[in-house]
Amino acid sequence: SSKREVRLEFEGEGGACVLRALVDSGNLATEPISGKAVVFASLDSCRAALGERIFETIANFSLEDMSKNMALKLRLIPTKSVSGESVLPAIKFKGAYAYTGKERKALDVWVAFVPQSSLGEYDAIISDEAII
Repeated sequence: SSKREVRLEFEGEGGACVLRALVDSGNLATEPISGKAVVFASLDSCRAALGERIFETIANFSLEDMSKNMALKLRLIPTKSVSGESVLPAIKFKGAYAYTGKERKALDVWVAFVPQSSLGEYDAIISDEAII
């Protein structure tokens, strides 16, 4: 089978980052309140765009220790996989773009953070629907 990939760019408080993403038709995750698509991305790959304060908050994720201001920026994404169920912290970047060939497309997505080890050779996983 052939793998389809795109390049993603996220712009946030800390700057920008560029990620190599696998397009996965099986990624049906949505943010529960808005219904927007969810991109699963490596926290380390997004560090530059997040800025240190947000990066540290997500890396040490704890609802009890989170400031009210930070809690307003994050959403919790429920996930279910073969390894079980969990809740992942997600944010909406100021800018999110997909590059397919020479075309740049603005995205309206939430980005949930997962360990790099769960992404294999990619930095992120995005659904077909998010880039259509």
